[in-house]
Amino acid sequence: MTLEVIAAVLMEDTETQQALDGLDVVMTFRTADSTSVQGWNQAYKVARGRGADWFVLGADDIVWHDGWLEAAIEFTDFDVIGLNDLQTNIDDYAPHYMASYWFCEGVNDGWMIPPVYKTWWFDREICERAKAIGQYAPAWNAVLEHRHPDWKTAPMDDTYREAWPHHDKDKAVYLARQEKSYESKST
Repeated sequence: MTLEVIAAVLMEDTETQQALDGLDVVMTFRTADSTSVQGWNQAYKVARGRGADWFVLGADDIVWHDGWLEAAIEFTDFDVIGLNDLQTNIDDYAPHYMASYWFCEGVNDGWMIPPVYKTWWFDREICERAKAIGQYAPAWNAVLEHRHPDWKTAPMDDTYREAWPHHDKDKAVYLARQEKSYESKST
């Protein structure tokens, strides 16, 4: 199995380098002129071109706890694996997750994330769509501690300042797509 961490931030970001330091995986970073979702999707295409079969949605607000990958791999009979961020209820959705190539290509129209989103809310869609076909597994022991200003576990930083203006628009996209059962998957 080949795994890649798909990071939503720039390689020059020292916070990201520190967050991902010590991970024994190949990482791909987004370009400076992209939104987070565009960056994740660009990185997905690069990683898939290198032959990766599994993709992890990562970011610079994550502390990767020892053993997270081994705990997640136990669920690779599923195509989307929720990773425990210690904040959300991963039975419902996981802001950070592992997705298989089959899910990205066969269910998600060749994307890591539907490109109609900019930064937010897509994680709920991915997990709901995987659950609807019996392909979502919450991996409670796969711990990625999510440091987030909303939860007062991290200060506001440039990554969040860039993301905030898209929050309400992405929520509206999510609710509209959910109402239509995601019939138009990517656009």
